[in-house]
Amino acid sequence: MNGGRRPRLVGAGALLVLCAVALSTLYLLFPGQERFSMQSERHKADAVSIAYLQAMLRSAPGDAALRLELIRQLLDTGRWQEAGSVLEGLKTDSPVLLRRAELLRLRMRAERITQLPVDDARRVALT
Repeated sequence: MNGGRRPRLVGAGALLVLCAVALSTLYLLFPGQERFSMQSERHKADAVSIAYLQAMLRSAPGDAALRLELIRQLLDTGRWQEAGSVLEGLKTDSPVLLRRAELLRLRMRAERITQLPVDDARRVALT
């Protein structure tokens, strides 16, 4: 009847469109680290974004850029001790990331100093 050909359930064009829609949906639902980093610069840090970064860091503990973004968000929310412990785990050979890490260290130090009263002896020791 049809020359021995089996009828197709879905045509090739429809299958390509379905794959494109599925990939687009996955891309939007699970952004990569670079995309998340770009979004985080536009939005304030909060507990949800920090938890997301911590989960991502557990899956990729050697990702220095991700670690620096987590440190920045922890500092933005005033979580100094956590930021310090995350910073201690930083290992990178990238000069750019090392400079960013040093800037975050300086920011931590400056904010610790400004939290102390002007006449506090610890403030003098930190400067």
